[in-house]
Amino acid sequence: HGINAASVRSLTIENTKIHTFSGDGLHLDQGRTPPGWNDVRIEGCQFWLSALTDDTAGFAAGSIPGENAIETKTWNDAPTANLTVVDSRFWGFENGIDTTDQAAILIREHVSATISRTTVHDSTIAFRLRGPTSARPHGPTVHIDNTLIHNVTTAIQYEDDLAQLNLWHLTVGTNITNPIV
Repeated sequence: HGINAASVRSLTIENTKIHTFSGDGLHLDQGRTPPGWNDVRIEGCQFWLSALTDDTAGFAAGSIPGENAIETKTWNDAPTANLTVVDSRFWGFENGIDTTDQAAILIREHVSATISRTTVHDSTIAFRLRGPTSARPHGPTVHIDNTLIHNVTTAIQYEDDLAQLNLWHLTVGTNITNPIV
């Protein structure tokens, strides 16, 4: 991962470029560690993947070992974790070696995510939003506004009866096979 953060509090990632990684650019609480994370802000950042130019760390040249720009997980008993993403850009999350549901942004579990003034392009899925499951009974609340999405297979993919999704002032541009799934 570019950044792997467990039980972080008040983390701001600002004006940062994260690219050419395996796994996720920012993975929030991969191990679902008590007491959970909260108040993560990403502002003015760029996350992208591109094919490796050389054999690197067991990955062949030409492969794309990364998965998602951002992935969230939470500990079941943690309070709602807050994530804010503003003025940021995401691209290149397609044709990866480990996933068929590769997304620029994957929000799941007990998270309140506000995503504003972003651009997502050249990816399989721009936003993959997963509701509650039997193992993870608290689904996310997601608000996306003032965002441009283009050149993706799927703009918004929401799953598992996601109950809280607000889309406001989205521009769904050209070369999108599925605007909403």
